[in-house]
Amino acid sequence: MKLKIFLFLIVSLACINGFSQKDPKDDGAKGKKSQKDKDEDEKKLSAKGKAEFDRASAEFKNINNATFDIAANSEVNNVEDRKSLFGINGTPDDKEADKQDAENKKNEKAISDKLQADRKVSGVSHDAGGKGGTKQPSSSTTGVGAAWTDGSFWPTYYATPTKHQCVDLTTGAYRSCGSCWAFAAVAAFEHTYKYFYGGVLNLSEQDVLACGTLICSFIDAGSCGGGWSDWALSWMYCHGLASEASYPYTATNGPCYTKPVSKRVYTWGRVPYPGTSVQNAWIKYYLTIYGAVTTYLKAGAGTFGSYSGGVYNGTPNYGGWGNIDHAVTIVGWYEPYQAWLIKNSWGTGWGFGGYGWIGYNQCNIGYYCYYAYPYA
Repeated sequence: MKLKIFLFLIVSLACINGFSQKDPKDDGAKGKKSQKDKDEDEKKLSAKGKAEFDRASAEFKNINNATFDIAANSEVNNVEDRKSLFGINGTPDDKEADKQDAENKKNEKAISDKLQADRKVSGVSHDAGGKGGTKQPSSSTTGVGAAWTDGSFWPTYYATPTKHQCVDLTTGAYRSCGSCWAFAAVAAFEHTYKYFYGGVLNLSEQDVLACGTLICSFIDAGSCGGGWSDWALSWMYCHGLASEASYPYTATNGPCYTKPVSKRVYTWGRVPYPGTSVQNAWIKYYLTIYGAVTTYLKAGAGTFGSYSGGVYNGTPNYGGWGNIDHAVTIVGWYEPYQAWLIKNSWGTGWGFGGYGWIGYNQCNIGYYCYYAYPYA
């Protein structure tokens, strides 16, 4: 009996803490691959893929004190049009986020009451710290059930399927499609739904990609040529979202089909950006409330495409707000690693199962972040 209790406690602690708390340089930490696995992966590379991985390997050798590892990845390295792995160009237009923030401010009490009912979250302020405000995030954090200041946050890890934005799920064919913006928005919704209500959803990125144009807000959320996650969330808020089963992903711009709405967004909004020095605290605050946020980052380095574990520190922040090219979903953080836990849209071969650790001050991550609050 004592043995059963002991084993139960061990399993419970593993589930709560997620990955073992090892130093980022430890070869066993956070999903790093063995040399045998690396060798097997390299055999799957095409000529194009080998050239791409060779470029990543050369970059990796020039990184001082790397806390991550790379490996050949046919799902990424073999993609013929490398630009199709990205889908963010320039700086976001804030008009949709500005409009939604104003609506949330008017409805703040109703939103706070719903959060209190759904997650026992009280005292939430949606404009605190924004537009030059000075209110600290900690003053609004009560009754969440997981203190964001303790640095350990694992509510939604592996909650939803990891897909590849360049793969037609109906045929398995590879296509060029820079739809990361749609995947990041849908993943944020799915993770938040799991965080709030416990159910695992598989929703349709194709619905957003093919139909998220000139509807409701009279905006075009994007295409295979690129788009914006905040505009995708605005479209989802107005229109709702079909299931993956009813509208499977084909990595094409269309045509748009009318499918039954599976789930709807109650509201969405922007994480305030009061300044670089406190931005990480604000992202953690909104993660604690909603479980996930979308964000943009700079992912153009070859080492990012071949990332296989550890804490990525290959692209220190540079170039400012507009130096971004990719959208991902932040689903957690770990303070000892000084890193965000992200979900990518490059298949299960990237990182560990499609997830990865990105250092706080890497890849310009976190300048723009948005959340979605779903209906049950």
